[in-house]
Amino acid sequence: MEVGGGFSLTGGPPRQFVHMLFVRHALDVIWLDGDEVKKVARMHPWRSVGMAKADRILELPAGEAEGVSVGDTIRLVEDETVSERAATAAAE
Repeated sequence: MEVGGGFSLTGGPPRQFVHMLFVRHALDVIWLDGDEVKKVARMHPWRSVGMAKADRILELPAGEAEGVSVGDTIRLVEDETVSERAATAAAE
């Protein structure tokens, strides 16, 4: 599955906690342990909280995690175009 516009958080404790306080838009959140999906949840503004044993969290626009299930494998691959733009911006 190819998804754009997501945000990955790494590191931290063995359990990852997500809250939606001060967040204005719904998100799909995927908890990953290595490349394995441990939990998938649609999080709603101001009222959702979630936690799972994971080493990474992937936050996506609502609806982008449709079809992703616990036990699936997700590999995060860096987009060369984004890397090239970042390198160009840093050089300027």
